[in-house]
Amino acid sequence: AEAVFALAFTFYSGADEALAYDSLKVAGKASTSKKVLARMESFKLGGILLASLFGGFIAERWGLAAPLRATGISIFLSFFIVLLIQEPKSGPRKARRIPYAKVLKEGMRFFVGHKVLWLLTLEAAAFNALAWSIIWLYQPLLQLSGLSLRYFGAVQALSVIGQILFLSRVEFLERFLGSKRGLLAVGGILMGLSFLVLSVVQSLWVVVPAIVIAFTFGLSRLPLFSSYMNKYIPSNKRATVLSASS
Repeated sequence: AEAVFALAFTFYSGADEALAYDSLKVAGKASTSKKVLARMESFKLGGILLASLFGGFIAERWGLAAPLRATGISIFLSFFIVLLIQEPKSGPRKARRIPYAKVLKEGMRFFVGHKVLWLLTLEAAAFNALAWSIIWLYQPLLQLSGLSLRYFGAVQALSVIGQILFLSRVEFLERFLGSKRGLLAVGGILMGLSFLVLSVVQSLWVVVPAIVIAFTFGLSRLPLFSSYMNKYIPSNKRATVLSASS
C-alpha cells in the first residue's frame, strides 16, 4: 500500500504547485506565490484536521481499516474536482505540442544542472527524511504515555492547527528572523529538540507538546521550498522539475 501511494505521489507531486504558480504568473501575481502555496497547504491540513477529529473514534468503533476506507472515498471524489480545473495559457500553443518524453528529458537536464535547485532539494530531503518519521512514531509514543486510542486524533488535530498557524505567519516569521535561511534553521532546531525530548521523556504532559512542535516545524516546510524553487524554474519545465525534486 505504501509503495502504491508513493507511486501515486510521484505522478501528481509538483503538478498542483506548478499549476498554481503559473496561474498566478499569468494573472501578474507571482509575488504572492508563497502566501498562496501556504494557503493551499493550509486547506489540505484543514481536511486532515477534520479527519483527525473523527478518525480515532471511527478506528475504535469499526477497526483500523475503516479510516482508510473513508479516506479512499474522499480521494475518489477529488477526481471529479480535477476535471473542473483549467490550465493557464502561459505560453504559445506550439510549445504545448512538444512530446512529453522531450519535456521530461529537458526538465530533468535543467534540474540536474541547476546548483541552487539541487541544494534546496538536498536540504528538503535530508530534513524531511527525519521529519516525516513523526507520522509513524507519534502513535506508539502516545500509547507508551498511556493515552487512549480515541484521543489520538485530537493530538493530531492540535498538530495540524500548529502547521496551519505556522503557514499563515510565514512572511511575518521571515521578517522576524531576518531571512528565509533563518526561518528554515530555527524550524529545524525546534524540530530536532522535540525529537530529543521524545526520546527520553514519557510524561503525557511533555510528549503531547513535543509531538505538536515536531509536526508544526517539521511537516510544514515543503510549500516554502516550492515557493523558493519556483523563482528559478521556467514555466514549461516547472511541473517536471518540481516532480524531479520530489
